[in-house]
This record gives sequence, structure tokens and C-alpha cells, in this order.
Amino acid sequence: MDEDEVLRRREEKGKAVVNEADMVGVKVRFSDGALPDHSLRLGKDDSVRLLIRRVVEEVGLTPPKRIKIVYMGRILVEGKSLIDQGWNAQEEHVLSALVFDS
Repeated sequence: MDEDEVLRRREEKGKAVVNEADMVGVKVRFSDGALPDHSLRLGKDDSVRLLIRRVVEEVGLTPPKRIKIVYMGRILVEGKSLIDQGWNAQEEHVLSALVFDS
């Protein structure tokens, strides 16, 4: 395993050293309307998969539920970061979370 892979795994587990300058605020709106908007801080290079995991944990969605993150009409790829997929942290756009029953 190379150094980049080790760093990625540490970040996903929440064990990486966090630099506050590399953090961005993210606001998520749920499609089912049952939950209020949820805001959290995330690293600029964190994957959408990590965002989904954090949202599920912090909001307390039950296991049969799963979500997909949508930005500007596109379902985002879980293995890429928000920035890599065109999301602009400066404009504070709201992400949509499509809630599905598994």
C-alpha cells in the first residue's frame, strides 16, 4: 500500500490530522422532507462517500435507508471529492440528498 492510500484510509476513518484551512462548510437538504437541512464541516479533498457516511451517522438514518448526493442535477460519484465534481465551496450551494429504501 502506498502512502496516498494509507492517508486516504486514515481520512475516511476520521483519524487524519485536520487543518482548519482545508475545511469547507457543506449544507445538505433531504429529498424526503422528513429531516431538516443538515450542515457539517468536511475536508476539501474528502470523498462524497465520506460525506454520505458522516451525514448518515450524524442524522441517524436507519440502516435500510441509503442516500445519493446530487449537485446541479447530477448524481455525484462517491469515490471523488465535491471539488473534483464542480462544487464550489465559496458559493455555498446546497447539496441534495436523495433518500432511498434499500
